Amino acid sequence: MEPTPSISVALASYNGIRYIDEQIESILAQTLPVSEIVICDDGSNDGTRERLKEWAQRESRIVLQFNEERLGFRNNFFLAITLCRSPLIALADQDDIWLPDKLERLLPYLQTADLACSDLTAIDARGEVIAHSVAEYENRRIEKNPPFTTLLYTNVVTGCTALFKKELLTDLPYDGERYHDWWLALLASRRGGIAYLNAPTVLYRQHGENDTGIRRSLLFRDSLRSFSNRILRDRKKSKRYSDAEQQRSRLKGLLAHTIFNEREKREIARALDYYQNHLQSPLHFNTFWIGLRYRREVHGKLSLAQHLSRTLSDLIG
Repeated sequence: MEPTPSISVALASYNGIRYIDEQIESILAQTLPVSEIVICDDGSNDGTRERLKEWAQRESRIVLQFNEERLGFRNNFFLAITLCRSPLIALADQDDIWLPDKLERLLPYLQTADLACSDLTAIDARGEVIAHSVAEYENRRIEKNPPFTTLLYTNVVTGCTALFKKELLTDLPYDGERYHDWWLALLASRRGGIAYLNAPTVLYRQHGENDTGIRRSLLFRDSLRSFSNRILRDRKKSKRYSDAEQQRSRLKGLLAHTIFNEREKREIARALDYYQNHLQSPLHFNTFWIGLRYRREVHGKLSLAQHLSRTLSDLIG
């Protein structure tokens, strides 16, 4: 009989008193037990810290870190990841619910990949199902091992479903500019790859207080939509312009790292060119072509006419 693998859970909390009990309970109820749950709280003032202390008194596997100053969602999550001591790490949001066999189902995929993730079931604040499959709801086709190039334009890994090898952290220092799940996906895509379980492992709660949600996974679509004349007249007030500018900045940051080979650097430069075109013009031929290619890769079930129509819709809003 093989020994039970050591798995840490990284959980970032902030004012999560409403849902955090359900999340912790679902992690502790896993059919494959976890070794520790590292919870970094980023200055909660709604009773979350007091509740976490109660949990830590009852459960020795819970490790608490209370930040003296707010780090923000991304850096707080990364802090939780770095404090994990096990060779395998799973990511958890404070307001979701893990299905009991989540880890047991994802673990076998790490025999051939560095990161495993899955589909989700979306629920509302009351726990009512919004969509049994987020992938089907968004009409997404997730590749078994999405290439590095695809990940430069969109993130296909939803962090709260991810289980990955801690050794990924040695490749590229985290700089706080990227979402942690996109950053991990980039690293995994150029090492042992990404494996995808085409079944939900998490009840993914959508509510007004989410820092992230279903639509964030469509980073490409948000950044691809053209900026209307109003936006072009007043760019500083445009969130879409700001998002695209940030993505361009993140990609420029990647070029500064020596771990990428020449082919990868060319792909990063091409993505940078796309974002530059997107910022300067509401509709550029290269932008359209890249958008069409991406949509056909990720949304493969549609006809060519549907791809053309929806790509134009993405561009012109």
